Amino acid sequence: MALRLAFNMQTAAGYYGDAVKEALAKEVEDSFIFDKEKFLADANKQIDAAGSMRDYMMDLITNPETAPRRFSSFANSIRNTPDPKYVPHLIAMVQDAGRDLQMRIDAAEALGWYSRYEGKQQIISAFEEQLPQTQEPALRDELAKTINRLKAYSR
Repeated sequence: MALRLAFNMQTAAGYYGDAVKEALAKEVEDSFIFDKEKFLADANKQIDAAGSMRDYMMDLITNPETAPRRFSSFANSIRNTPDPKYVPHLIAMVQDAGRDLQMRIDAAEALGWYSRYEGKQQIISAFEEQLPQTQEPALRDELAKTINRLKAYSR
């Protein structure tokens, strides 16, 4: 449980970066931690690693040169950490007929995990508009699943 908690804290801290580092430094200043400098250095390293991973994921999504296999291998990471900054880029990927079909399907599936995202109606609307125009059966199926999944969480 401690490892899970540490992972969740690191992931969340990656969203806030320097603000978390500053708040942590203030907390540590008045704490009983023996080696405060080492503790802060280690904590900042983990926060930076989380931020770096988010930047890497954004590059995978936005770079048209991303290999389909590489994107597919990281699609789970997108589902596990549904960052709102990815949404417009993932929608664009799904809508781009020039992109690899499996990448588009993986992106649509990943967006289905944005059930707690306050802008999920944007995803639903984009996919409802795209669905009638989509010819590929596998993509149509994933669009419908994502729409239904997000609507279920909207009730």
